[in-house]
Amino acid sequence: MHLRYYAEADTDVDHRQTVELLESIADRHAIAVEIVQVEPQRAPPEDFSGTVEHRTLAEAWDDFTYNPALQQGLGEPPSSCYDGPEDLVGNVGIVVDGDLVWATRFWGTHHGWGPVDPEETAIGFLEAVEERGVTAIDERLPPEAQFLEES
Repeated sequence: MHLRYYAEADTDVDHRQTVELLESIADRHAIAVEIVQVEPQRAPPEDFSGTVEHRTLAEAWDDFTYNPALQQGLGEPPSSCYDGPEDLVGNVGIVVDGDLVWATRFWGTHHGWGPVDPEETAIGFLEAVEERGVTAIDERLPPEAQFLEES
């Protein structure tokens, strides 16, 4: 299990904060993290402890489409949560056995998104993981994927 950030958020501040939270989570809780740079616009973070890969927008969108594990984790089809490929950029997901099983619905923070659960945003979710560790991840997983304490 690991956390995946679909990078290139629209604002540098949110991108920097997201990467810093991923680093803190990896250091503090030994949870694996990775960055998927979508249509890269900047160099990968220096000294990032996780993996970094580059993908086209279409390749990244493949994680979200025709994905029954993600549909179960979100409680509805991904097409109901994301208007299209561009909506995935800046979000963070949980990956189990190579499959994306849950993802935030909003990049950055909850400011400006209206009345949304802050943990549905990339930064809000990562702050919860930084504070509560694997428990915050477990709360988002579909029941059959909740094996994290044993692994």
